[in-house]
Amino acid sequence: MARQGKIKRISPFFIPSALINLASGQVSIRYGFKGPNHSVVTACATGVHALGDAARGLAMSSTKSAVGHLLGAAGAVEGIFSILAIRDQVAPATLNLEKPSRESAIDRVAKEPQPRKIDIALSNSFGFGGTNASIIFRGAP
Repeated sequence: MARQGKIKRISPFFIPSALINLASGQVSIRYGFKGPNHSVVTACATGVHALGDAARGLAMSSTKSAVGHLLGAAGAVEGIFSILAIRDQVAPATLNLEKPSRESAIDRVAKEPQPRKIDIALSNSFGFGGTNASIIFRGAP
């Protein structure tokens, strides 16, 4: 940067730190998201705040306690549960969750299904040997 004939030095970390928040800003603008705009990949407390902000109002449930371990079919069945949750507007219960090991801002839908507004569902499948996949389902407009 030049100012009155003098060169002002900037940190070599300026561009990477500015770019790191660019993607989340562009997504927010494109889809009209409102509220705090944190980039989770920022290597500081901002990432922690972003996770906390995102956790409010979220529900997370595990259907494995209801259907058992289905090995190769687990991801497909979890996908079906996700689609049904959107269709029926009910978060499936995490059965047998009596005493969670720690507090969380995320509602873990313990023991009983919960009627709630569900527009989007994320299904994560973490398989043996590092075979991992995630898919996001969204209700029809």
